[in-house]
Amino acid sequence: MATNFFATMDKTWIDVASAIDAHPNGEIPTEIFIAAARELSNIFDILNSMAFSPVKKDMVQNIDLVEQRFLSAGPESQTLNQLIANERKLSTFMQKGKSPSRALLWYKRGMEFLAQAFLRCLENPTEELAVSFSKSYETTLQQHHGFLVRNVFSLAVKAAPYREDFLKSLAKEDDREQLLATMTPYIHAYVKVCKVLVKLYDDEDLERPL
Repeated sequence: MATNFFATMDKTWIDVASAIDAHPNGEIPTEIFIAAARELSNIFDILNSMAFSPVKKDMVQNIDLVEQRFLSAGPESQTLNQLIANERKLSTFMQKGKSPSRALLWYKRGMEFLAQAFLRCLENPTEELAVSFSKSYETTLQQHHGFLVRNVFSLAVKAAPYREDFLKSLAKEDDREQLLATMTPYIHAYVKVCKVLVKLYDDEDLERPL
């Protein structure tokens, strides 16, 4: 049995992608999305717990807000699509620190960054993580960050472990073939879910400067 980082997750983005496919309207089920997001947040500890702690903290806080809304208004938040549609009726909609829709927007932006970085990791087997993350940041999150936050990300990216060390940490007791057999479909599912979420925010006209 595989023991790598991806194989030991309770819920994965493969589960989320399957749930989207099973939904009659192709919507994103909230509960399983939250579960997969929490599982993935642990990858920052493998990358470099100290350097990436601000990144992890931000993404976890965003998911916390989404989960709070789900727990307090479950019938209106069964999918992320419903959550956004119903929150539009509230005075807190898109307010900083209060709005789950705003928090989800920032989480989506983080997903776009990680999705590109993970794909580069798969498609460029000789590229170091620092390069993969730097290139991905330039085309995704950087445009939404001010000078100070850009510096935080720059420091985190430079502190990324060597690719080979990172893959060994992900593999745990598995060999490289076992790791890739689990990691590859996981990353492709993550990218798929990310694209669905990006489309949702584009359709709702909510991808705007904040």
